[in-house]
Amino acid sequence: MKKIKGFTLPELMLIVAIAGILIISASLKFIQLRDNIRIDKAKAQMKCLQIGIKMYYADTGMFPIAAKAGGGMGGYSSWDNPASSYNTAHWQGYLISGDSPGASASDEDEDNDGRIDNWHGKYIDGPELLSDPWGHRFLYADYTYTNMKKSGILCMGPNGPANGTKFGFDSSPGFPNYLRSDGTQFSWSAGTKDTTDPPDNEGFSVFYRDGNPANAKTDFIMVLWME
Repeated sequence: MKKIKGFTLPELMLIVAIAGILIISASLKFIQLRDNIRIDKAKAQMKCLQIGIKMYYADTGMFPIAAKAGGGMGGYSSWDNPASSYNTAHWQGYLISGDSPGASASDEDEDNDGRIDNWHGKYIDGPELLSDPWGHRFLYADYTYTNMKKSGILCMGPNGPANGTKFGFDSSPGFPNYLRSDGTQFSWSAGTKDTTDPPDNEGFSVFYRDGNPANAKTDFIMVLWME
């Protein structure tokens, strides 16, 4: 009878090692693919919000008041704002329902009926656009009234805080944790967009945690400039 030759122990160990390497490699590629998809989705959502804000402006003749009152829409002020300032409530009112958020009723609701004057939305499809792929709200700051700063929509990225929690200059994480290319903390200053970190072809600038490019997929904030 013919003897059936099996694998030796070293051969089995080699096969197991190769299989392990292939599994790890496939897992890493999956993680990279997942991260890229989430980033692309966040960018698409921000583009939709940008269009919605511009449509709102076309109808009402102004940008959302809450975006320049206190800490911007979505909330990042260092003031002692209530938790309601740190969520998507204002986004809902301005772009989906037409309900005046009450940030400055005399400017956006002159007849005091609780509705934004000349509102003809909705300006985005639905509330699912108001939270990024990591479950965080978007921020929007309007600085069209000054030449010193630039307006934009900001995605807080994978490590942003939950609704009801501040994200700003004195929060953790916050703007000081994300550095511009010159090593200084992120700000809305005109120089950030115009000279220090100019936007890419799609209008985005990305700022890494501690300025470390190794955090490009895992810990960053991303801005879509409005101007």
